[in-house]
Amino acid sequence: MENELRSELCKRILATLRHRRAEPGRHVPESAFASLGTSRGPIRSALEELARGGVLEHRPNRGYFVLDILAAATDALEPGREEQIYRSIGDDRLDGGLGETATVS
Repeated sequence: MENELRSELCKRILATLRHRRAEPGRHVPESAFASLGTSRGPIRSALEELARGGVLEHRPNRGYFVLDILAAATDALEPGREEQIYRSIGDDRLDGGLGETATVS
């Protein structure tokens, strides 16, 4: 159950970071995710998991910082989570957050 909660929180944190278009270097305070309806422990665990995946960097006594939210689209993903990314992209497109064409560099 704990792994399921951590996995779900990772998904929701990533979605929030993408929605806010978090740039590399941006501070990601634990308190920013208080609205997810869980205590700080599971949120901290999810942030640690994202740090292990190369999405965030943990700086002792300072917190977490964005490294590369696109890393979640490769090595940091569990099998099957790619579909959620495609759905998120589709949602962004439908909401007007993405243009008709996009390029990857």
